[in-house]
Amino acid sequence: MTFTYRGIDSSGVLTEGQEEGDREEIIVRLVSRGITLLDLKSQTDPAVAKEPLWRLPWGGISQSSIAFFTRQLSELLDAGIPLVEALQSLIKFSANPRLTEVLQQVCQDIQQGVGLSDSLARHPSAFSPLYVALFRVGESTGSLNKMVNSLANYLERDMETRSKVRSALTYPLFILAFSLLLAYLMVAYLLPTFEPMWRNAKLDLHKYPVTIFLMQLSNLSHNIVGETTVIVLLCVIYAGVVSLAKTEKGGYFLDHLLLRMPVLGRFVMLGSVSRIAATFGTMMDAGSGFLGACDKAADVAGNKVMSQALQQISREVSTGCKLSQAFEKQNKVFPAMFIQMIAIGEQSGQLDRMLPRMARYFESQLDSSIKTFSSLVEPVMMVVVGGVVFAFVIGVFMPIMGIVSSMQSHM
Repeated sequence: MTFTYRGIDSSGVLTEGQEEGDREEIIVRLVSRGITLLDLKSQTDPAVAKEPLWRLPWGGISQSSIAFFTRQLSELLDAGIPLVEALQSLIKFSANPRLTEVLQQVCQDIQQGVGLSDSLARHPSAFSPLYVALFRVGESTGSLNKMVNSLANYLERDMETRSKVRSALTYPLFILAFSLLLAYLMVAYLLPTFEPMWRNAKLDLHKYPVTIFLMQLSNLSHNIVGETTVIVLLCVIYAGVVSLAKTEKGGYFLDHLLLRMPVLGRFVMLGSVSRIAATFGTMMDAGSGFLGACDKAADVAGNKVMSQALQQISREVSTGCKLSQAFEKQNKVFPAMFIQMIAIGEQSGQLDRMLPRMARYFESQLDSSIKTFSSLVEPVMMVVVGGVVFAFVIGVFMPIMGIVSSMQSHM
């Protein structure tokens, strides 16, 4: 049987041709010649109608969906399955309608002769610039299978790191929201039940400033105009912070402030550094040069301070500065251990091997930092809740004690 194939050889050149034999034998033969199969068709196969794209683009495509798809694609490519067939198989089992639609369009593009990376670049809402860049590097170097596996590992590690940071922040945010809700309910609904008793006793509340403050808050909570004003003010503050974060200088200022925060700043820094090291390692392992890897690491740093530092390092290295010296100039941004490991990797000529170790090291440091943060934030949050309850108790029962004392003095 005659088959027509399209693939990428070991030098990254698109190649086409025909082979005689069984399908499995041809796949083994082409893979042994270093060809990554894009498509393999029998000349006797009937034309397959393209599936209509009837699905509406409801919802988005999560990072977990992209990571799962990349891992499945890596397994299929390692088994020697041609790329188009691997994508068609993943389309059948995709649980995300939006991702299914995107993959169908990618398959159609490839069958029409569009390069894989170019096809992925047409869907920026699904595939990030880093994702597309790694596929482009894999195509150009003829190591697409290896690159997809490295990318799957990178996405899984990055998703795990982000999940750890989110988990560490979820608990304090929940306690803070609970404290605010508890304070509102006590001030708005419980405190007014004591007010008639104080007025009937003709108690001078000015002697109790905490009680006066709580009563003012209670009056505000029952005033529609006052509540609306507070809500609008909070919305304006939030919109202002968001708008500030979107500007170059404002985002830099907020990220710089975040890095300087005690405890929280440390694990934010470690999360960014581990992501940067992992991006460097993945890009260089796929065959990218340092400057290209540096630019992509700046894009995914997640912190404008570190992103600008990486851009400055890239500019200095491009003008002939040594890598370790360029990083040393940014010693206020990157930790000393990171700079030292970069210098060791550069001197030994094994920077590509050193970077994955650096990523694992800083991920372990991030785990320790998150545990420290969690152990510190729990008592702090309990103090916050206790402080809310204590302030209410003081504001309510001190006047009651005043009434009791006044009654005893008149007996």
